[in-house]
Amino acid sequence: MKYAPAGADPDPGWDYSPCETVKGVARALQQRHARRGDGAASAIRDQPGCITLVKALQEQMRQAAEMTGEPTVLRAAWEEGFPPVLIYASERATKAHPLYQAAKGGNAEAAVGLVLDLVGEGSLSELSRHRSSGAILLPVHATEEAGVNAIPVALAACIAGVTGLEVSTGVVQVTRALHTGASGWWRIRSQPVFEGEVEAGRSYVLVDDFVGMGGTLANLRGYVLAKGGRVLGAATLTGKGRSATLALDPQTLAKLRSAYGRDLESWWRARLGFGFDELTESEAQYLLRAGAADTIRDRIAQAQPAGDAGAGP
Repeated sequence: MKYAPAGADPDPGWDYSPCETVKGVARALQQRHARRGDGAASAIRDQPGCITLVKALQEQMRQAAEMTGEPTVLRAAWEEGFPPVLIYASERATKAHPLYQAAKGGNAEAAVGLVLDLVGEGSLSELSRHRSSGAILLPVHATEEAGVNAIPVALAACIAGVTGLEVSTGVVQVTRALHTGASGWWRIRSQPVFEGEVEAGRSYVLVDDFVGMGGTLANLRGYVLAKGGRVLGAATLTGKGRSATLALDPQTLAKLRSAYGRDLESWWRARLGFGFDELTESEAQYLLRAGAADTIRDRIAQAQPAGDAGAGP
């Protein structure tokens, strides 16, 4: 399913919210943007139904999640020239924002307010270059501890409001990866898996709230490619700057195979479902710092979803 911003119904306004705290913060942000003449806020609010659009996208994705099949991890080797992830805001500013937790928990008003306050129109309009190719924005739809994260779909809706790109709701994450606050070892062990509709021959831009080691985006890219689509790039609200480069450097791959040999890669493929050539650059560098194949096996076996975030190679 796809949703174009021009077809949305008018939203009831920023004063609507089931949470008084979110309502008050959203109202304050609206007033602040009005005083400073913020381009992005006015441009997106001029699009009919920004918040209503996010809610509609959320509902479509919820329905898609109920019609999924047997999940399988799908990745693909990286093509030369795959662009770095477009990261819009700093991690510190994003996570300290008063709307962040509510947005992570699924609140549409909070998610839209968060994006509008952190991202300028000029940044959002960068993806307009993909309009001529008919690219579709594909946000990650994932259930986390606090609820179904609303930030990716809100970011996609705001990008659509500025660029005119369509937003797809046909693909959803069908496993709970629980990556937030977890160690790199858990992020590697717990692979996000996707299911849903991809239009063969169409181009996609992936959208998420955060890029850490890049595994979620790598798996979503692999899924789209396996279904006959094309991936032009990815954008996230925030993330680790060192992880913006997803594509694995051939020299890094050679070092990894030289350091650990065929046995570990065979074990890795059987355990996780893909080879070293389909790792992200950050994942590969993380493995290289482990120093020994047995250390990698042990750390992955012992990894937990929370509480060991400080652990590392």
